Amino acid sequence: MNWKQVKEMHDNGMHIGSHTCDHIDCAKTDKNELVNQLTLSKKVIEKELNQGFTTLAYPFGGKENFNEIAKKEAINAGYNCILSAYGGINDSVEKYDIKRVGIDWTYSELAFQARLYGW
Repeated sequence: MNWKQVKEMHDNGMHIGSHTCDHIDCAKTDKNELVNQLTLSKKVIEKELNQGFTTLAYPFGGKENFNEIAKKEAINAGYNCILSAYGGINDSVEKYDIKRVGIDWTYSELAFQARLYGW
């Protein structure tokens, strides 16, 4: 995608968040590079889309792909919330470790509702 397409999506109500610059494994990346990736990605998105609220979705998103250092540096970089991808239901939301489950276009409305409730 190019920035024109991203802006069109944003202008039509989609929130665009960060995934770092180069899809790094946040748990295995040198701290300086991690900080650079988090900071630059956030800065570019906010500039290009003229938005001040930026979320982060950890690349790969498994529990092994982020750690307390990554979480701390994302918070220091100013991210408002962080999404994982290891699954699970958020009984209460920890805004720097929001769990997500996969849902796609093949889900019926009933299957979608079931997924929301952890079935």
